[in-house]
Amino acid sequence: MPCTYDDPVSNQYHYCKEKEYKKKLDKTTRLLCMVMKTLENTPEYAQWPQFSGKNFRELNDWWEKHKQMDAKRLAAEARAKAKIKAEAEKKTKEELALKKKLSSLKNKLSAEEVNLIKKHL
Repeated sequence: MPCTYDDPVSNQYHYCKEKEYKKKLDKTTRLLCMVMKTLENTPEYAQWPQFSGKNFRELNDWWEKHKQMDAKRLAAEARAKAKIKAEAEKKTKEELALKKKLSSLKNKLSAEEVNLIKKHL
């Protein structure tokens, strides 16, 4: 019997909770990815093309597609992090400019005016 992922109680996919299956499938994918990364760095992996069985081809095809998807995901995550960093740097520059402006204004105010402002902040 081929390996499948189904509900051992009802054996019917459509009665199972999709979120539960998604979590389990994601975990299985992470584990398979970890195994494939480890295997890919062994001398035996270089011999895989000589295997002609359907399962080996399917696994290798899945692995190549998975690596491409991972690369796209990692690139998107890197772009998102860069965007957040750029926005934070922009805010920091704006804050510094405002502090400088406030400091110059503060020098023009009397001590009484400064205390009044502090009370309202």
